[in-house]
Amino acid sequence: MKKTPLILGIIFLHFNSFAQNKSGFYSPPKNHQQCISPVQHKAIEKKLKESQAALIKEGKLQITNPKSVMTTTFIWPVVQTNGLNDYGVHFISNFVDQDTTYPNHLLDYNCGNRTYDLADGYNHSGTDIALWPFWWYKMDSSQVKIIAGAAGTIIYKNDGNFDHNCNPPTTADWNAVYVQHADGSVAWYGHMKNGSLTNKAVGQTVAAGEYLGLVGSSGYSTGPHLHFEVYDPNNHLIDPFSGNCNSLNSNSWWVNQRPYYDSGINALRTQSDTVVFPNCPQQEIPNEQTYFCSGQDIYFSDYYRDQQAGQTSQYKVFRPDNSIWQQWSNTNTAYYNASYWYWNYTLPSAAPSGTWKFQVIYNGQTYEQFFQVEVIPTISVAGSALVCSIAGVSYQWVNCNTGNSPIAGATYQSYTPTSNGSYAVIVTQNNCSHTSTCYNVSSAGITANALADGINIYPNPFTSETTIYFSEEQKQKVVKILDVLGKEMKTINFSGTKLIIEKGTMKKGVYFVQIMNENKSVLSKKINVE
Repeated sequence: MKKTPLILGIIFLHFNSFAQNKSGFYSPPKNHQQCISPVQHKAIEKKLKESQAALIKEGKLQITNPKSVMTTTFIWPVVQTNGLNDYGVHFISNFVDQDTTYPNHLLDYNCGNRTYDLADGYNHSGTDIALWPFWWYKMDSSQVKIIAGAAGTIIYKNDGNFDHNCNPPTTADWNAVYVQHADGSVAWYGHMKNGSLTNKAVGQTVAAGEYLGLVGSSGYSTGPHLHFEVYDPNNHLIDPFSGNCNSLNSNSWWVNQRPYYDSGINALRTQSDTVVFPNCPQQEIPNEQTYFCSGQDIYFSDYYRDQQAGQTSQYKVFRPDNSIWQQWSNTNTAYYNASYWYWNYTLPSAAPSGTWKFQVIYNGQTYEQFFQVEVIPTISVAGSALVCSIAGVSYQWVNCNTGNSPIAGATYQSYTPTSNGSYAVIVTQNNCSHTSTCYNVSSAGITANALADGINIYPNPFTSETTIYFSEEQKQKVVKILDVLGKEMKTINFSGTKLIIEKGTMKKGVYFVQIMNENKSVLSKKINVE
């Protein structure tokens, strides 16, 4: 049943201040700062001109005609990496300011005011693509990389600067890569993570989509984001977005231009508690959890970009049999460029075991997140070993014939009995413990002890190779390597006294060496690959 009423959490992000106050929502002050000071901007322009001249002299860069037709188009320059598998990773915090007067004269390409300027004359000259959700966590985990939006030549790089800035001095330098394209236009990729820049040198070429670095918060930055700035061959600012109020260029520079309000859900999460947003630049604590016990509190969270007033989200939670456990809806009443919502429920005291599904239908698209509730373990056989069906939990194998007494040392996903009997495994995760049904083992599945007496395996564990030593000459032995699920990795026909097993394509983990003699007796030995 539902434990609490609807709880709303909202974050309205501008990369200027990350101070947050919790009162049902989070809303940092709109305290904008320069991405690049005028002094820094002039210094960068000078370095780019010097580098361009040197590269032309070296024959690594072509002289471009300033009157040539612009042909460059960009793919989206940020993508997830390093195992992240969310629906999206960004939101737009600021576009280029088309109105050169100041202060508080704001105009973006779509005739809106999603940009900023400052009283000292600074007009925002790039597109700020910010991480969402968990910007510091994503940055520290290297989960979002910057790629070349278009093919070109690296004409300058700058690295080695601090990358966890929140409210830095205007003199703070950023880590950046600058790429010149075939038509002479130049793209600036700024605020990168320290030490993450491509190994390619100035003068080398990159293809569209090629790695340039990781998103960071170096330079005059208040949070992890990419500042993407573009110039034509005459050093005139370009806004890559096409719109009625873009006075800088008439055509879009995107291969596929995203909508002005690019409404979508970046991520769904099931959590043990609400996310913790500490002070900048500390990592967020997502409290993500995907395995729950009956009767446990569960938080369902969704993280939006460009959520507009009047948009409705439909929420459903499905049991393993695909029946609906809970459903509700919510209609947003204001615009947020980045927001999140969460609801708290309590799972039933006897929740069905298995895979559950959290589903959200929003803006015509369906989003899903799966989670487990008290999965009951089962036992399979791999050679002579018993294998638990659930990976990545705590294990304790027990002897069913002695009142489920624990077997000393049997705390792995697999267990090889040394005698006939009945065995089970207890798995524990997030304080939920469950015992499998007992599995009866007969002599056919037991280690052939006579064969085992004359065999040693060393080293074990091993990193590259191990050796099986036989005390007597072997003839026509069949040796198999199986993984913990019984999948055959290698089969070797062997004669002799020493057999070398190479790691090859085997990944880190537990495997079993199965040795069969001429009488069809089978020995199963466990090996560990590191």
